[in-house]
Amino acid sequence: MARGNFFLKNWVFSPDNFWTIDVAGMYALSSIFGNKPFIPHLMAALWWGGITFLSLILCNISKKDYSWQRCLPVILFLALMPLYDHGPESFISYIPYHVGTVFFGGLCIFVSIQSVINGKNVPFALIMIFLFTTLISASDFFGVVVAIVPAIMALIMNARSYEEKSFVPKISASIICGLVASKIIHIIIVKNGGFYSREIHARFLPFDELPQRAIYTIQSVLDFFGVDFLGKRVGNSLICMLRAIPFVGMVYGIFLLSKRFTIKEINNYDYLSRVFIFGFCIDFSAAFFSDFYLTKEDIIRYFLPSFIYFILFFSRNFSIKPIAFYVPIFVTVIIYPFSYYNLSDHKSDPFHIDHQINTKYIIQALNGNNVHHGYAGYWEGSLVTYESGEKVISRAIYDEHDPDHQKACNLYPHQWLSRLDWYARDNVEQEKYLFFITHDFVSKNNDGLLRRDVFNTFGNPVKSIHVGENTNIDIYEKRTVETCPNLFITYLFDKDAPPQAISKR
Repeated sequence: MARGNFFLKNWVFSPDNFWTIDVAGMYALSSIFGNKPFIPHLMAALWWGGITFLSLILCNISKKDYSWQRCLPVILFLALMPLYDHGPESFISYIPYHVGTVFFGGLCIFVSIQSVINGKNVPFALIMIFLFTTLISASDFFGVVVAIVPAIMALIMNARSYEEKSFVPKISASIICGLVASKIIHIIIVKNGGFYSREIHARFLPFDELPQRAIYTIQSVLDFFGVDFLGKRVGNSLICMLRAIPFVGMVYGIFLLSKRFTIKEINNYDYLSRVFIFGFCIDFSAAFFSDFYLTKEDIIRYFLPSFIYFILFFSRNFSIKPIAFYVPIFVTVIIYPFSYYNLSDHKSDPFHIDHQINTKYIIQALNGNNVHHGYAGYWEGSLVTYESGEKVISRAIYDEHDPDHQKACNLYPHQWLSRLDWYARDNVEQEKYLFFITHDFVSKNNDGLLRRDVFNTFGNPVKSIHVGENTNIDIYEKRTVETCPNLFITYLFDKDAPPQAISKR
């Protein structure tokens, strides 16, 4: 995008392409700071800062009755995230996984709706509702499900309400126009030969996996609130227990409320509180029962809206006991400086994600052996290319393990956040040798390239370089690699049945 390819021609994205959210945001930051590796992390930090700021606005029903005490849950659980030994929540804020979607699709739309309800800057607020609906619908369907659908449901519920019927048509019209505009954007992308969006066929979670999902759901919720002390260091457990005091109180309050919850009771709440109720129920149910082929606490990203909606609903509608929040807020602030030094000791993988590797020695070894083009697993391919300043070209590939499709070569381009023309045979025309970054073993869903798969395909390499624990560079002659024509596919194919071409976008 920074090089003028605004419609990202030849790029292949996931179904949630983030084109008008994270990609455009990182393009803007790159225009300011240059092409730096910290751009994705800065983007995530800005999104989280925006979420915190808007939550401080939304935690009060109106400016007339504004109370700083209602900001305390937001300050403790959103502004003061637990950066100490809580990988999953740090992960969600360290890399922009749907965080920008929640910022635009949820909170920006909700702030604009509240402005319309309060009769403040109505024309501008309606334009903002239209704009944010368009951005989200064009980039991330997740935002439509957890923000726009709840907003529409709350509008329908009280469409006949005397107090609210004046703004219902205006807000509905803005949302509908935004949805239409997003479809027009998709048409423009297709007409201009823009990017492809892959499909993921989600499924309901199998019955026998429900107990494990319940455990990971509990872990995700506790990690979001920073109250999970199980398996953590003793020093960190103290702050977890202090944060657990207001957390337990909030959960108990919601539990008492749920015992008398009816449709009539929901109508007694203000519009945005109803949105938060619907949004929480939709998001939590979808995150729990849907299977997007993620493992363990990777599902935490899908509980993010529920986490925020829970805090905002509680802040708007319950009596806040300040003393329950003061102590954990104070202790968290004290611990923060020590958290920074703890994280700085793990610069290559600060939150133990187990996806990234230190590419420094890989790049040095490749340059030292005058080999500049090759292949790697998903998490390493583009990373090596990027951090070498494109002096080393490494493209992501995978091994097709389906026994129904076993061939002489089962290596294929990894068409996910990549360009189709990266894999053209012309790109290696001048190369004599090609490399493969391989591992003796990889963790489940790591998408690393196993050494045995490469050896089974091409045999023994011309040269092997050991560059760290479980990481190797295996170098082959180009003519040997060219015996695998799959690696040079430049059309979109069905990953479930490679190399069957996908003819339509």
